[in-house]
Amino acid sequence: MALLLTLLGCVDADQQPGPEPESPPLVASSWYAAVTGRIADSEFQLRPEDDGFRTSNRAQGFRVTWTSDGAVRVSDRGGERGPLRETLSGWEIQLRTEAWGRDGAMRPVHGRARIGECESAGRTDERGECLRRLEVESEGLLEWWENRPEGLEQAWVVDEPPPGDGPLRIELAVEGGATVAPDGAATLGSHVRYGDAVAWDADGQSLIVSLEPGSGGL
Repeated sequence: MALLLTLLGCVDADQQPGPEPESPPLVASSWYAAVTGRIADSEFQLRPEDDGFRTSNRAQGFRVTWTSDGAVRVSDRGGERGPLRETLSGWEIQLRTEAWGRDGAMRPVHGRARIGECESAGRTDERGECLRRLEVESEGLLEWWENRPEGLEQAWVVDEPPPGDGPLRIELAVEGGATVAPDGAATLGSHVRYGDAVAWDADGQSLIVSLEPGSGGL
């Protein structure tokens, strides 16, 4: 079984899009479009930083850093960096996939973060599309993140059904608090919407999926 759970929309709810750039002269339009397109795409790429990776999302007003073991910190582009805190200058939330499986047989998640394998295989294009994805592989589970203009997408791929009975569960630790609204979406901290969850089996059939509050997260 391959299961993909997509949670799209790590978005600052108060963020407003910036002004559109002025139109260039017609004679330079194709050159301008090519250059601005490459600059815009490069903003979503992941880059090594210390013992992890970083990226930003100007469209949604946040930045993201990953430690080498896959812990994720999402913060306001204008906010302070460091331990979790909400201040007048910004906000920050931290996430980590801690375990997965079924009740009574949960497996801890241990893995190292890496940029998508396409980088080492030399399959990146001139805009570095593959570099938008970060992967954390653990036994039986592949977690990945992808930075997009619409937001930050998180997904998990399960190689085969885990042992035990009952629904498949994925435990996500959230520093900053998490609440689940009646429409099924969650709010992390006070600024981040986390929702639009979907799942499929290996045959492409949709599965029932829900977000539930848990001890210390979702």
